[in-house]
Amino acid sequence: MLITNLMSNMVVVTSSLFIQTNTPEFQNYGLQKAISDAHIMAAHWQLDEAMIASNRITMFRCFPTAHGPATEIVFNRRYDFDFDWEKQYLFSYTGDHRSEDAHLTIGGYVERDCDVTFKDLSYCHPPSSQFGSNNVSYEILLRRWVNASNLLTLEKAEQIAESGIRSIGISMENMKFKTPNKKEQKTQLSYGVEQLLPYYTFTWESDKGRCQVDVSGLSSNIAFFDFEGECPALEFSTNSLQLLGISSNTVFVLPLSQDLEGHPLPPYRPFPYPIPMPKNQPVFVPHLPKKQ
Repeated sequence: MLITNLMSNMVVVTSSLFIQTNTPEFQNYGLQKAISDAHIMAAHWQLDEAMIASNRITMFRCFPTAHGPATEIVFNRRYDFDFDWEKQYLFSYTGDHRSEDAHLTIGGYVERDCDVTFKDLSYCHPPSSQFGSNNVSYEILLRRWVNASNLLTLEKAEQIAESGIRSIGISMENMKFKTPNKKEQKTQLSYGVEQLLPYYTFTWESDKGRCQVDVSGLSSNIAFFDFEGECPALEFSTNSLQLLGISSNTVFVLPLSQDLEGHPLPPYRPFPYPIPMPKNQPVFVPHLPKKQ
């Protein structure tokens, strides 16, 4: 069924699972939750907790999705926290999807899950120029790193990385994280000579999710963290739709085209996934054969 005109009870959802509506209440909830979760991580990782304050926010953005808020918040141009709550694998449309008779051939699977990223913009590799406090070139900064004292060994850095995962409520056992799939000390090629950097990377992967933790030998702390999986301590509440002013009888629709700026255009089709998304329950929509 094609829909050309939206009714008052219809809300647009994109194929990226963003909900095309917003409210100040939803934005405030996303802001307060992001600050709270940043406090949790900062307290367990020995970050500078004085930076985690509303008057230290350099950037904040919050988007409604079919899973809940997706937020990014930066404190003091240094600590960058990104909280997202989806794992999606969607295929593109096939066939003439604007036709009234064509099947909606969107496929893949989607599940509600934690996706948490952290960057210490003063120490992560490669250094970030968007918010980082170091107004020097990448090459100069790396030369400084090479000549600086390294406070860690590979073994000590691995202990810090694993402790960082466990300390915020992630179960290594439930995630099936055992020996890191990769552990290495970063190197930099300079004038044809490979030099060791005071920087370590560790990754864990399983069918339950993945995690990468980078540890700086300069700060003896986590400089980069990227986790996808189950983390109950950082989950959002399930009332985000109420905060958006979306009623229980709302009909969600999917735009079949967009303008040059990415704004959805009619016609629309009913969205094939349940909203809100079920927690950790994959939703599979197979490719359908064309109607004969």
